Amino acid sequence: MVLVVPHIYMIISNASIASGGIPVDEWVKATKFHSHHWYPIKLGVFTNRANKVFFPFLLSIFFYFMALRYQDIKNEKKLKIIIGSIACLGMGVIGIIFSDIYPIPFLIKISLQRSTGLITFFGVLYIIWYLFRKISSGNMLSVFLAVYSLLILVFAKPGIAVLPLFLLLYFDIREEGRLGPLKTNSANDKIVKTFYFTAFILLLLLTLTCIFKDNSKIVNSIFEYLWTPLQFFNPFHEFDFLLRGGGLKASPSFPYLVASFITASIVMKQRFRRNADVTALIINIFFVISLSTIWYLERNNYLRWHNRYAKTASAYMDVQSWAKNNTANDALFMPDPTHYYGWRDFSERSSFGNLREWGYASFAYNSDYEIYLEGKKRLAEFGFDIMEENLSVLKKSYVNFRQTFYGMKAERLNALSSKYKIDYVIMNKKYHKNKIDAFNVAYENECYIVYKF
Repeated sequence: MVLVVPHIYMIISNASIASGGIPVDEWVKATKFHSHHWYPIKLGVFTNRANKVFFPFLLSIFFYFMALRYQDIKNEKKLKIIIGSIACLGMGVIGIIFSDIYPIPFLIKISLQRSTGLITFFGVLYIIWYLFRKISSGNMLSVFLAVYSLLILVFAKPGIAVLPLFLLLYFDIREEGRLGPLKTNSANDKIVKTFYFTAFILLLLLTLTCIFKDNSKIVNSIFEYLWTPLQFFNPFHEFDFLLRGGGLKASPSFPYLVASFITASIVMKQRFRRNADVTALIINIFFVISLSTIWYLERNNYLRWHNRYAKTASAYMDVQSWAKNNTANDALFMPDPTHYYGWRDFSERSSFGNLREWGYASFAYNSDYEIYLEGKKRLAEFGFDIMEENLSVLKKSYVNFRQTFYGMKAERLNALSSKYKIDYVIMNKKYHKNKIDAFNVAYENECYIVYKF
């Protein structure tokens, strides 16, 4: 500890460390342009996007705590998880302070605030356990609410069904004034219930705020926010990779289908309640059907994306294959600088670089001032200077950059070719409408055209 403290102090006192000599204000603004998840305040987590991120995060913590009701927190493993969750919350606060309030590049790169995703990850596991407990031992209404809440976790955008969970907790509080895992005596029951109902009112007000901030129709918003998802699991990086779900949006038929299936399941469960084997069989059938539905929805989701982008992606891969088989190994290409990924994967040819590479990836982690200056020089060829850009309208900056590239005349492209020794330029026909007669067409397909200088 004695050895670590001076090192931490040095990091905090010298904010330029890990920025590679790049002025901290420039490094911060440049990384904000492409890595906004490092900066939750700038991202609007606590302001304009609070209804989608911060408020749901508060709800998830509340439900996580209350779901510990049936857990033995003296158990060493469970206690470690709970303490770890509290530590993650502390790291999240530290990460926010040293990213948006007092920027320190070293700590920004670590991105401590993203550890809060673990809170919701473990929280969801305990909430699921709590719901199973209600299915196995609750009354008919509790079973209905618990099964519905489990469905929401897998059938829609991943989320927590707010109102059903509040009602389940209400039944627990009514039976025994216990605050999550904390045991209380009968004399404190009134205090516990007061706390619960106060929290209920406050969190319900937050939920109503979400509803009225939504641009959708009010009836749809009430259904979406109170009965379906209000939690994106990772408050600083949106969807969690493990619990992403199928992305199914609520449609008029969906609630009726779910209600019918749940009602039938409850009736069957109640009918065979005394037979544990039959009950287990019904629950297993239910989850097999659920998993099959998830697979179907994921497949449909994949096919929608595939049908939308497959032709363009295939055409771009054809360009890469052509480049690999028909150009010199040291040939230098200039692809669309707003097309961030993919060129080198199959072409095995060098690239002039793009907006993300020179404006972020080349210096964000392995910071080097000379590389940063080279990136600024190359981006300036397109009239782009990160220090002059308005970070509140990033999409406009991106569009302007692309328009500058596709608006270049033959003389300007020739000048760039001579300056940087570029051999080929690749144009996407979606944005490049008129051929440049001054250049020879080296390769062309349905979506792309390659000019040789």
